Amino acid sequence: VGDYRLTPRPFQRSSSRLLLAMLYSLPALLLAFASQPEPCPEPIVCPTCPVLPEEATCQAGDGRRRLALASTNEYLTAPRDHVFTPEHMSNPSAYEPARQTCAMVKTGYDMHCCNASAEEPFNPVSTITDFNCFVEAGAHIVHAEGFSGAKIDSLLTASECTHHDPLFNWQLNPRHPEGDFCYVGSFDGLNAMPILGNGMMQTMATGKSYMRTFINTEIHGQVGAQSAQWAISTSEDKGGFGELPPAPEDILIMHGAMEQFADLDRETLEVVNGGQTVKKVFTARGFPYNTVIPPTATSEAAYTIVKKHSDLHINVKNSLKNPDGTYTVVTEPNEPFCPASPLDPVPEGTDLRFCGLYGHCGSKISYKHEYSYTVDGVPAYGAAEGVGSEDEFVLVAQEGGASFNPPAGSSPSAPTGTVQILDVRRGHWYQLPHLSVGTIEMAFTISTGHPDYIAIGIEDYGDSSCGSGWTVWLGKKDKTSPHFLDRNGLGINQGRLYRFVAANGETDMATFVNWPASGAFEYPQVDLPGTLEPIDAMFDGRYGEFEDGYEWTRPSTNCAMTVSGKTPLRMTGVSKQEWGGTNPDKPNQWAIAETGLG
Repeated sequence: VGDYRLTPRPFQRSSSRLLLAMLYSLPALLLAFASQPEPCPEPIVCPTCPVLPEEATCQAGDGRRRLALASTNEYLTAPRDHVFTPEHMSNPSAYEPARQTCAMVKTGYDMHCCNASAEEPFNPVSTITDFNCFVEAGAHIVHAEGFSGAKIDSLLTASECTHHDPLFNWQLNPRHPEGDFCYVGSFDGLNAMPILGNGMMQTMATGKSYMRTFINTEIHGQVGAQSAQWAISTSEDKGGFGELPPAPEDILIMHGAMEQFADLDRETLEVVNGGQTVKKVFTARGFPYNTVIPPTATSEAAYTIVKKHSDLHINVKNSLKNPDGTYTVVTEPNEPFCPASPLDPVPEGTDLRFCGLYGHCGSKISYKHEYSYTVDGVPAYGAAEGVGSEDEFVLVAQEGGASFNPPAGSSPSAPTGTVQILDVRRGHWYQLPHLSVGTIEMAFTISTGHPDYIAIGIEDYGDSSCGSGWTVWLGKKDKTSPHFLDRNGLGINQGRLYRFVAANGETDMATFVNWPASGAFEYPQVDLPGTLEPIDAMFDGRYGEFEDGYEWTRPSTNCAMTVSGKTPLRMTGVSKQEWGGTNPDKPNQWAIAETGLG
């Protein structure tokens, strides 16, 4: 059409008739020709590329960086010299930038703003949803009000990024800025311990001490771009702290929950370093699936490193008692379909919950011999030395996770949650099916007062058919064992579950504690005696219901009687129980948040 207007007039008239005939006879051709868009113009504004460096930064302004986020008008209109300039990598800081390439921003612009008017607002965060701009740790504003004179500051928010040891880049989500560790949420349980920056355990070799914070994520794998991704090593001698990175074939992509760490500068409270705490995962699959683990087996024999997703506890399948009284014995766990990347196509019906860890709720850190201290010159409880765990660890609750082949009377999504534990020094993660099964809210240590024994309080929602009780794992430590679990009294054959039995025979928790009258400030509190007694159920390596009378299911563990035939104290018919913790002055005492009493 453009050439037609530039031809001589005589040709123009004849061509016009010919063109008119073509237009009438070829309407589809005209439609196709007329609908072709003009080439996309260059971006009108590029907020993340003020001077078009090789890599664009996306961060708040200086002064008070939390006052101007990259997507706000304040940032877009700020003078260019107000854009924060990060320190050099030789001096890692929370102000290190999270980076996006200008090519990615331009691609996002072309996808979402092609042929838009010059006045069309351009928000690099919400408009370019496929190429979100991550920011440095601490950039977001505080989302909580100060109270009682307290000052609240924002230290770290999901989507913020910090320095990351390149030796562990194999664990990073490929959708995040290359070389930076970016945090995902929702955050849940938090714990912290001091750590020396000596280059060990993925610290920065600065010689300074930092506060390492362990961050739970109560999430699970999802189909879609929002699903969190990370990776673990399936190699026995590669991928851990102080080891070489694993080979590509020894990397297992994980979707969902993770245990992140953030190293905080103890003077400035900046997040200066971060990453994944978990390098390898171990589960109780050392013997053929759903067979009895010998009562003399150590954790060295009972536990193996996870090499495929079906090894994870989330993929447990129960054996079942059928309505006709026969039993269906399941000999293989669930085998999920798990894409290697969130960018891979996912078949309809795929459930990425079964491609990683699931729903990390409450958590509690334990230091070596943490209860070996005195109060007013006398031991806090029992012995003064050797009381508590033999290693530093973090207990993390798996809050549910739909099971397969649930037992009779349970819903199709009967949860298979349990207690999990992180060996802090090695980055090893163990799933502990023998400590409970169901919806676990939290687990924490309790002082036994004895250097040879360990106690773990377990906050389990229980089962609505009978309620939830006060559950404690009591285990005997094998201090000479080379295995982490046995050394800390947490091996399958080193202990069992106990529950509180009221001395007066009462079984209803609300009645026992005289609720709600006992909640009044002026109520005269009195001691209510009782004992911890072992329940008549122990995990022997099998999941579900079996012909020999053995059961290991949510109802069987939570509704069990004691070995002496007594009924433990329970929140009758209520499936709910929250967090707990010990009294520092007398650590054999512990408190529980009973959120379901009424």
